[in-house]
Amino acid sequence: MILSKKFFFPILILAIGSFAQTAFVKPEKMRIGPVSQYGALGTNGNKIVSIASGKQVMLRGMSMFWSDNTGIPYYNDDVMEYAVSTLKTDVIRHAMMIRYYDSDGGTSNEGTVSYYKDPATQKNALDQMVKAAIENDIYLIVDWHTHRGEYEQTEAKAFFTYAAERYRDIPNIIWEVYNEPVYTGWNTIKSYAEDVIGAIRTYSPNLALVGTSNWSQNPQHAVGNPVTKTNVAYVLHFYAASHSLNQFQGNIDQTLNAGLAVFISEWGTTNANGDGAPSASATSAWTNYMDSKQISNCNWSLRGGGEQSAFFQDANTIINTKPRLDTAKTSASGTIAKAYLTGKGRNWIDSLTYGKTSGQCRFAAITEKETIGTITGKANAGCTYTSSNEAVATISGGVITIKKAGVAVMTGNDGTLSVVTATRMPAQTFTLRAYHCRLNKTCNVGDALKNYSGSYDLEQKLNVTTLEGQSISITSSNPSVISVTKATCNSTNCIGTNKGTSIWVLRFNTLGETQIHITAPGSNNYKAFDTTVTMKYRKNIQRLASSFKNITVQPGSITPDMLPDTSYYEGAQVTYDFGEGASFAHKEGTSLVAGMQDYTVNITAHAQETETYEALGTDDFGNILGITRTVTIGAGSSIKVSQVRVPFQWSMAPEGINLHLERSGAVTLRFLDASGREVTPKMVENFDAGNHWVSLSHLSSGNYFIQIRQGSSSGTFRWFKK
Repeated sequence: MILSKKFFFPILILAIGSFAQTAFVKPEKMRIGPVSQYGALGTNGNKIVSIASGKQVMLRGMSMFWSDNTGIPYYNDDVMEYAVSTLKTDVIRHAMMIRYYDSDGGTSNEGTVSYYKDPATQKNALDQMVKAAIENDIYLIVDWHTHRGEYEQTEAKAFFTYAAERYRDIPNIIWEVYNEPVYTGWNTIKSYAEDVIGAIRTYSPNLALVGTSNWSQNPQHAVGNPVTKTNVAYVLHFYAASHSLNQFQGNIDQTLNAGLAVFISEWGTTNANGDGAPSASATSAWTNYMDSKQISNCNWSLRGGGEQSAFFQDANTIINTKPRLDTAKTSASGTIAKAYLTGKGRNWIDSLTYGKTSGQCRFAAITEKETIGTITGKANAGCTYTSSNEAVATISGGVITIKKAGVAVMTGNDGTLSVVTATRMPAQTFTLRAYHCRLNKTCNVGDALKNYSGSYDLEQKLNVTTLEGQSISITSSNPSVISVTKATCNSTNCIGTNKGTSIWVLRFNTLGETQIHITAPGSNNYKAFDTTVTMKYRKNIQRLASSFKNITVQPGSITPDMLPDTSYYEGAQVTYDFGEGASFAHKEGTSLVAGMQDYTVNITAHAQETETYEALGTDDFGNILGITRTVTIGAGSSIKVSQVRVPFQWSMAPEGINLHLERSGAVTLRFLDASGREVTPKMVENFDAGNHWVSLSHLSSGNYFIQIRQGSSSGTFRWFKK
């Protein structure tokens, strides 16, 4: 937006912990769009073209709102799919918030999720949008959305180097290195652009867009003094109710006539500040001109309310899920933009197959659910076909076999091209946690082993269908440890509606470990379900009395009963290791005796395994860690940061979390995406103090924010599942 962009910061999305950078995992294409037709884009004179074929390209699409607290909830798959399927967009502009400047480029405000404040959230959102663009086969403009790029040149260069390397082989990307310079001279803009684009060119030849002075209103300033890099176009922004075509057409024509390409990466129907009634007539003049000159463009902005230029009418609802998108009303501005986009929408399958449709092997494009299995009566049984993606679909003897969601282009033996699209279906849901149950009938998830079948006292019951209603099958790799049977729930533990119903029963027989395999067939509406979890039947846990705790004591003091000689339940002999602190404190009887010098002593208690109890401090992997407590003597001036007590700690693994708790109690885990939306029901488990393995096998592949809470303590970290 040119004169003023309003900002709102009502929602704190997430507090992010540190995380290791993971490799970008490129998803499969799920439809045919403009990228299949053109590939990576560049320029040839004043035209934007396909680098591979040289064909001129014109794209029409939408710009997202700044990725601040109000805008970033719209940066997700559902919004992208809506823009493609409903609005027929070719391109989405990812307006990454760097920091907020006022309309004149003055004092900045970093907000809460800006790139300066929280680069991890911004990079994660970009990953999501790049993946969605690849799946939908459209272009994504990666926009350094700022008014003062020359003040941020070091950061911009570092970001674009990172992004160009991360997405180096992805043709969908367009780089916009500077959104709207304000009172910046062309020579400064040019120097900045050459530096940043130079970094991009180390990895990516893709089209780069350069903002121009006075809120990107003057692309003609590059005439005679263009950026000295290849594949560069110059940006113009307009808002029809404030900027007439007559006012700016000369600037664009001068640029085009000099052989330089122009891209209108942001335009609106309203006043330049985003408010005021849209001008349909002025907008029509602009869109007719853009079409006549084949100038690619993006309308501002794809979100709800807040300003008149917003696409959706509702200002009080975040319209970012499929049900809300399907029923949302467009604003007056959105209605104009939607009519323009849908009226110019293209059939990209026809474009892809153009010139290769005449022949007996050709069949009309097919779009079916990935669960359909086989399709007959479409392909010619007398032809042979080569599939561009055999993992998605193949054809043999005229029978089309659908294997999974995606797109397959079928080349007939006569050279004709036909397209098969398998649409992605939702997965089924069946919650089976990794039970680690013990001889005392307690389990790590808080449920107690009971009698459900009426014949045995150590059982867990499971449902017989997924939440979507498909019957499940369960097997055990080691039935001698945990066996699986189907039964009728008929014991005293089967009450209410459970009485007399069919259930699956896990029967815990002997100590050990087994793999439980659960499957359910697919349906016309859901994919098949297939997962395996590890379950254990283990000895009981030894504990120490609560008197063995983290404590601060005075030099020379005696703390009675802190170091008991036996474990709390089993009565096993306990020994204590004072490590490097042995000369600063010692055990007398069951008392702790502190030395006279300030020091921090880490004391680890050990007790050996017994017939019915594990060794003290055994983790879920069988590692014997003991139980460690910290004793601070005196002022504690020697305490190191690593020795300060924390309520819980975690470390990530490919299939779950290693969780260490300082105290027993209920732990809540929530699983969220970058928009702060909960993607699965929260888990609430009762854990003992110590180490635990939390399986996350129920989560599908992707990036997550996992929030852990115990009592008033909480933490959030990022977790990636391949």
